[in-house]
Amino acid sequence: MKEIFKRIYAVVVTICLLSDISESVYAAESQREYVKKEISGEDIESSDIEESIADIVVDSGEEYTEAFENNAYDEIVYLTDEQIRGLPQEGLEQYERFCREIEAWRNCSAGVENIRVSADIDGISLEADLPLELPADYVPPEKAEDDIVTDEDDVLEEEEFDTLLADQNYYVLQLSSSEEKVYKTTLKTLKKRKRKFSLKGNYASSVLSSGITAAYMAKPEMFDFVQNGSKLAPVKYRQKYRYRRGYITYVKFKASKHYSKKLEKQVRTKVNSISGNARAYATVNYPNDPVYGMVEYFHDWINSNAEEKEGSYGDTKKEQSTKTYFYSNTAYGPLLKGMMSWRGYARAMSRLLDAAGIRNMYVQATARSGSGGYGSCVLAQMVDQNWYIVNPEDCLVGSDTLGSGYNWSKTKWLSNGGTLTVPTLSESDYVPVNMEKYISLPESVMILRGDKAPVGLDSYFNNIEKQWSSSDPYIATVSSDGMINANNPGMTVITLSAAGVTRTCTVYVVEISSLTFDENSGRKLDITYKNKDGIYTADDAITLMLSVSHNLTGSGYSAENMESNGIDKITAKSSNSNVVGIVSAEIHGDSAEVTVLPQKKGKASITISFGGKKAVCSINSK
Repeated sequence: MKEIFKRIYAVVVTICLLSDISESVYAAESQREYVKKEISGEDIESSDIEESIADIVVDSGEEYTEAFENNAYDEIVYLTDEQIRGLPQEGLEQYERFCREIEAWRNCSAGVENIRVSADIDGISLEADLPLELPADYVPPEKAEDDIVTDEDDVLEEEEFDTLLADQNYYVLQLSSSEEKVYKTTLKTLKKRKRKFSLKGNYASSVLSSGITAAYMAKPEMFDFVQNGSKLAPVKYRQKYRYRRGYITYVKFKASKHYSKKLEKQVRTKVNSISGNARAYATVNYPNDPVYGMVEYFHDWINSNAEEKEGSYGDTKKEQSTKTYFYSNTAYGPLLKGMMSWRGYARAMSRLLDAAGIRNMYVQATARSGSGGYGSCVLAQMVDQNWYIVNPEDCLVGSDTLGSGYNWSKTKWLSNGGTLTVPTLSESDYVPVNMEKYISLPESVMILRGDKAPVGLDSYFNNIEKQWSSSDPYIATVSSDGMINANNPGMTVITLSAAGVTRTCTVYVVEISSLTFDENSGRKLDITYKNKDGIYTADDAITLMLSVSHNLTGSGYSAENMESNGIDKITAKSSNSNVVGIVSAEIHGDSAEVTVLPQKKGKASITISFGGKKAVCSINSK
């Protein structure tokens, strides 16, 4: 009886050769309704269906699996060996995809009860109706509250990448272009609280590991949800060939079973609280070096509120799977649970330093002895611009204090990834300093009305608490980050108070009231130039003299001085440089001098600009 049905089905397939059959999928959901999904040669769009198919797509180097080599299921009419041998490469790929879909649907748990798979392969039409049975106790899966998974097939294109931390991250500069792509995608994905992504292309595991390691070192707080430990794989890779899309590389971070969103919310609240207390402590105890005061407070707080517990360290998979191990090796343990390891201390310290605005880098050094293991710490950059180590035993120490057990000049995480170089440590330990000699402002600045400009404080001092004020906000105001807003012409004094130090800067808001020609005291001038012999030389040059009027008075406050201070630069432009060209444009005192050169007969307009004002000279060369 089975053989009869197969022959009947073969006749139906032959009839299908006469029609143009598009690839499509008919899926019946739990309500037993068929829904048609046009796929036009592309992968099925349903994420549940796609996941089932993706799970059996073989890795590179394999062409077929035993499950569908030939006649894997009796109810399916497969191609004969002779037909398969006659297919071109594209046809083989289509047939492989057809067989894979069948296999996927036969093993599908996506809530589909019936499926029809069809394909037109090199002129041979194939169809398969599969009666699928769901388990009696089948319940559609629901996303857990703390699930941060995104669709695996949300492929991030290269042009979508944003540069993250490009101006301050030390690790990314050591990566290849492919590793940097992985680095950026990792940070972008984790920032959105997702834990898996895919990239177009076949990425080697070493490239993936190096990019992810750099991201981990740069932003360790983004990885606190990940299971960690030498026996627990924190990330999983797979490279698969997808029909008409080529190779896709999938990356999935494995979340610890002990992680929850509640933990993350609690730790952020705790970090803000500790950071606020640290600022108050530093202001009272180290008014001249509050950065040191905050680091000391963080160090003492962690050591006073957390300790190494039995289970904080572990060598086996079972030991590393415990709640104690997870907490101790993330920021959650030291900040919330009273337990820590060196790794947990470093990750908690990194979060606190970030909150205080103190530049830092997380480091996971390898053991020199070859015995394995990692020694974690944080490098903090202090006001002297040098880097110092902070760990449970040492607060802001230099290289001469460290033992020889670990190589603190290198950092590494994933075993098959590259090793990254860290900044050179200060040779000696840090000693609190008086910031007075480091904090300085320019004596004066000039700003054009309506413009904005930074006051000029070194960027390092972004990490200390500051108070800015203006003696006359009508003239200019200053923001909390030292940005001056020039409101109206005049003079005001900007004052900075930080680390027990007070500095001032005089701000001159400039307004150019007019730019006029000396010849007629107007903004427009018409000149008719007659060349005597029709031969144009340097002797034909014309000098245009202009006057610049502004609101500043007194010695040193000329238009020339404004230009040298970067207020603006005088420019001259010809509407037709073939007729009249520009030779030079200069300012001397409060006078502007523009030299132009007629080159042939014709008309041209010369537009001169300075400080937002313009003057135009029309030249008729004859």
